[in-house]
Amino acid sequence: MLKVCYKHNRENAHRLLFRPLVEPFDSTAMLDLAEANHLKTFMGQTCCQTKLQEIWRGNIAAITPWYKIVVSLFLPFCLQLITFREGNQNNKVRFFRNCTSDNKSKQPQTGEGKDVVPLSKALWYLYSAPLSVFILNTFFYLWFLVLFSYFVLVDLDEQITYTEWAVWGWILIFLYDECRQIANSGKTCDFPKTFCNWIISPWNKFDLFMFGTIIVTLALRFSLVGIDFEYVRYAYSFSVGMFYLRFLQNCFVHENIGPKVLMIGKMMIDLFQFLGIGLVFVLCFGIIYQANLYPNSPAAEKLLEKIFFVPYWQIFGELFLDELTGYPEGYCTSNETIWRADGGNGRCPEIRRLVPIIGGVYIFLTNIVLVNLLIAMFSHTFDAIQKKSERIWRFYFYRLINEYRNKPVLFPPLVIVMFVYHHMDAQENKRRKQEQELQLQKLELFENKMKIEYEKECLKRNNEPITQILELITSKITEDKQISREIEDIFKRGYLHYGDEHEA
Repeated sequence: MLKVCYKHNRENAHRLLFRPLVEPFDSTAMLDLAEANHLKTFMGQTCCQTKLQEIWRGNIAAITPWYKIVVSLFLPFCLQLITFREGNQNNKVRFFRNCTSDNKSKQPQTGEGKDVVPLSKALWYLYSAPLSVFILNTFFYLWFLVLFSYFVLVDLDEQITYTEWAVWGWILIFLYDECRQIANSGKTCDFPKTFCNWIISPWNKFDLFMFGTIIVTLALRFSLVGIDFEYVRYAYSFSVGMFYLRFLQNCFVHENIGPKVLMIGKMMIDLFQFLGIGLVFVLCFGIIYQANLYPNSPAAEKLLEKIFFVPYWQIFGELFLDELTGYPEGYCTSNETIWRADGGNGRCPEIRRLVPIIGGVYIFLTNIVLVNLLIAMFSHTFDAIQKKSERIWRFYFYRLINEYRNKPVLFPPLVIVMFVYHHMDAQENKRRKQEQELQLQKLELFENKMKIEYEKECLKRNNEPITQILELITSKITEDKQISREIEDIFKRGYLHYGDEHEA
């Protein structure tokens, strides 16, 4: 259906993608619905991709190479390199090339009118495009990684330094931006529903874990001193590693690299599934080694570590032949009193002829069978994703576009200016809204008061004719009564006169 619409009218087909759908879809756009239900085939259609490319580039023409955009972003006087577009009607796009202050003197290259974009508008077109926002955010995110790495490697001490303050401020800006994304994830004020919409994305789950790690790091930073400060260093180094891994999301902008990142994620799932099998072999042969080389070991804390240590590293080629044969390098003792007092540390292994053979069997099983099985699982995952890599990339590219088209134009740390502006603007809008509500209340009171006055006036006007009629009726009744009395008097006088004549 979408292909037919796109074939007949591209403009209307693009509008259909963002038209809010009626119930029961809760006014959700078609593309958002496809993304929520992982409709990769639908998202990969030409209609969707052409519209997404338009959104991604904004008003920057598709014929403009990416390197010209990068140069113009950092050297605005090279803005003439960028070709912009304005208007997109009837599948005809008019292209405009920006120029300097003498643009008014240039004659249009087309007979239809203007072919020049004003400098201010061109700058806005350039820096507001999601592609430009992505480039600037990526560039300054790399600078943040450099600063964070320098701090962890060189400047991490018990005394807080200016570099650490700068890192905290930058992380706080990232955290605030994530909160903004959470707030914009839902169409309602219901926080649980909004948070559930936000947490659907795997990268948002990673962000939640990453910022949780930062909070734990800061808690350790202000609570540990002295020899325990090494745990703070562990936490900081782990945190900077998380921020490096977070950079992998930016790789989805590239059609070839993006699916590779997805392959890594799928292979990690395969690896965790494989660990169950590998753990059985490690435990099996680790206990065999420990029971034969170090019989009757004391139940110390190091015992569990020794069970895993040798068989685990043998998977990666560390053979430990000197230990398996009973002739270890370095100092060791066979005096039970000494090594038992030390929890089994420094004990010489027993010479067991069967142990090297068992070790050979274990290395054969792990390095040849299990490792190749894992490689086969990885190959299957690679082939499965590679066959549909273009469709997968198009689907996940929409998420990236959706994120950066809603980001502020400014980049961290300058984005704090936008945050302050939006906060002040929100407060101003709130104040205006309160004033409007107050004015509406006053108008409502005035309206009700005038309504009462009007009703009284209407009632008074409606009562005047009734009063006049009642007065007229009353006067008529009075007149009738007066006439009745006069008639009665006349009748009485006539009756008396008639009686006197009759007697006479």
